Amino acid sequence: MTISFLLCLVIAFVENYSLLLPTSGICTSTFSNTSDSDHKHMYTSTNVPCTFTVGENISSPKHQKTIQAVLNLKCVDGYDITLRDYNHSESITVDQSLTAPAIIKGGFKQNSSFIPTVWSINSSSTQIIQLKQGDLSLENLEFKFKIDSKQKIQPSISIIKTDNKNNNISLTITSCIFDGIDIEQYDQKMIDIPNIDIFKVTDCIFQNAVTQQLGLLLCISNKTKAEFVFENTTFTNITFKNQLGLGPLVVFLNGTQQKLTINRCTFSNCSNIDIGSHGGSLYISSHNQLVDGNEIIITNNKFINNTGYYTGALYCVWIVVQLNFSNNDFIQNSKVGSDQQGCDARLAWQNYSVYITYEQAQQKVTNLFKGCTSTFWDSVSYTFMINLIGNVSGYIDLDISVDYCKSKALLTPDCICYEYYIKYPVEQCVKEQLCITDLGNQTASNCPQKRCKFDLVHQQVSDCPCLSTGDPRANGTCPAYCDKGNVTTQCACDSNKEGFTVQQCKLEKACKFDLYNQTSSDCPCLSTADPRQNKTCPPYCIRGYATSNCTCDSNLPSYPIDQCLKEKNCSFELINQSVANCPCLATGDPRAGGACPAYCIKGQATSDCVCDFYIPDYTIAQCQKEKACKYNLINQTSMDCPCLSTNDPRAGKACPSYCVKGQPTSECVCDTNSTGFTVQQCQKEKLCISDLIHQNTSDCPCLSTGDPRAGSQCYSYCLKGQVTSECVCDTNSSNFILQQCQKEKLCVTDLIHQTVADCKCLSSGDPRAGNTCPAYCIKGSTNQSC
Repeated sequence: MTISFLLCLVIAFVENYSLLLPTSGICTSTFSNTSDSDHKHMYTSTNVPCTFTVGENISSPKHQKTIQAVLNLKCVDGYDITLRDYNHSESITVDQSLTAPAIIKGGFKQNSSFIPTVWSINSSSTQIIQLKQGDLSLENLEFKFKIDSKQKIQPSISIIKTDNKNNNISLTITSCIFDGIDIEQYDQKMIDIPNIDIFKVTDCIFQNAVTQQLGLLLCISNKTKAEFVFENTTFTNITFKNQLGLGPLVVFLNGTQQKLTINRCTFSNCSNIDIGSHGGSLYISSHNQLVDGNEIIITNNKFINNTGYYTGALYCVWIVVQLNFSNNDFIQNSKVGSDQQGCDARLAWQNYSVYITYEQAQQKVTNLFKGCTSTFWDSVSYTFMINLIGNVSGYIDLDISVDYCKSKALLTPDCICYEYYIKYPVEQCVKEQLCITDLGNQTASNCPQKRCKFDLVHQQVSDCPCLSTGDPRANGTCPAYCDKGNVTTQCACDSNKEGFTVQQCKLEKACKFDLYNQTSSDCPCLSTADPRQNKTCPPYCIRGYATSNCTCDSNLPSYPIDQCLKEKNCSFELINQSVANCPCLATGDPRAGGACPAYCIKGQATSDCVCDFYIPDYTIAQCQKEKACKYNLINQTSMDCPCLSTNDPRAGKACPSYCVKGQPTSECVCDTNSTGFTVQQCQKEKLCISDLIHQNTSDCPCLSTGDPRAGSQCYSYCLKGQVTSECVCDTNSSNFILQQCQKEKLCVTDLIHQTVADCKCLSSGDPRAGNTCPAYCIKGSTNQSC
């Protein structure tokens, strides 16, 4: 029977829901279109509701004997009703505005603790609670069906029922218990809520029912954004007696943007096995092509020991819907028949519009059940009906939480023989498992290995495989056991050898006979002939080309290991080596300035430094020239080493002499480090020689000969026969020697003290007249001697 056909039958038999089922999709109908109701979030009052207690023997202004009496009162901000009695019997109708929400809660105290109030009815009624309109919350209540005096079950249809009109309806149930009746005539539902807006169930229990209905909780809505939430709720011990039974919880999402959440719930011991029925626990449908945006979240639940005709837990049909079925545990669920494939879930995508391969479909369903576990293989069945033309179907495995026996090769004493696993029949599994757990009581025909246990030494290896330890045939028809440090290719590792485990043995064999494929962490690299060299092990060193990570070959006569190590040390551990082992390098030696001379620094060369072989802006030639000019200057030319301004040993030879105070020459140079003859003094004296004509007499006194300033800044040199009192005698005149000039000058400047022999008497103005020279004649007084 196909899924489409089954669903059509279900729709045909759903009681009182002809206006709620979809207009298109799986089978043709005349049902109304999906409702675009005025559904919005339920109203929350901002004021204080009317608070009442309800019970038989209490008198108080805020007390009534019935819930209906309270609800008939006008309370614009809602109702807060507490039931004081342990048992309450009443059928009510809730028809309130959303602005007046009602909460009804059990308030019976026993030993200072509140226990659920038991709510049932004694008289004939179709339901205990009829919710026509409004926002109703139920808390801490236990609902029970009862058999009346006419042996009829009351209520006759359901405990809670909502109208199927487009009224705004919200129902919240918290910490409540719903008890069924275990009799064959039971034909009631616990909750029947067509066309609801919001339905939330938290911390509740639905239990102990045998029913001929399609579902125990029947949830259907055409409302846009309708929401169904089941949190931490238990469904247990529920049995269906209906060939079209859907399961304890049935949800039809027939509207747009609807959401179903089932989280942390438990479904256990539920049964729905009549021919043509569906799943044992949960039926979900969202198959209307005219709706979209629906979301189904089924997470963190437990499905335990449930049985259905087609599947034990989930039976789901939809077209396009967002899904999350993660982290559920499926334990010992089953379906009718010997084939248990799909025993946990059966999923069908109707009118799937995108082509999908078998591998893509399997991966999609696998991702959907991420984190789920099961006790059986192939426990999830799926079908993608591609535009009603072709199907892609298959099964997936969830994480198996039970250790089932899979084959003789994988048989263990503790695994479980699975009666529905056709690949390893249970009869064969049990027989072969007894050969492990009870070999002594089995026949040799059933357990050939019995001979292997009691007469092993005479058995062939083909009949009794060699043992991993203690085999008397070792080193005969079986390989010898391996010895530590002396393994061979043929030896076998002994599983019970002290100090030499199987792991150690296998590793030693691998390192000896399959070294190429071993890691260096398992098999340390060899000092010679290692096939992994230059791969997982370092390469062996080559003379003259040693690298930092190469290994010295211990068996290479042309390149002894001590030479190799020395080359490596001199190349990569040079800083710790002596000069005797590793001579100083011309460049880049880390010992420079320590065991080796420091490298010369440009402009700071010392007598001990060495020229660095490789400094681009300070070549060896430049370095050596700098050192020669500093420490062997006397032997250098002035072209290679310019003359120094002081202390140049070449002064007076390859370089000009330093000037001597009072004796400067035009070629001498001023010494910059002379304490008694500063550079300024020297330069001044040199100017008196090289540029005398432009110097003043205060800086450069007039010269006794050859002074170009004679006749300007200095007195003129005396001329023979023209001597004056202002002229000075030229000390270097060849035609008017100094003695003649000085004598002639005295005859002019100091005539009175000169002799007539040196200076003849003057004919006029001679101060010696009348003394060493004759007196001048005076008019009227002349004499012979004047």
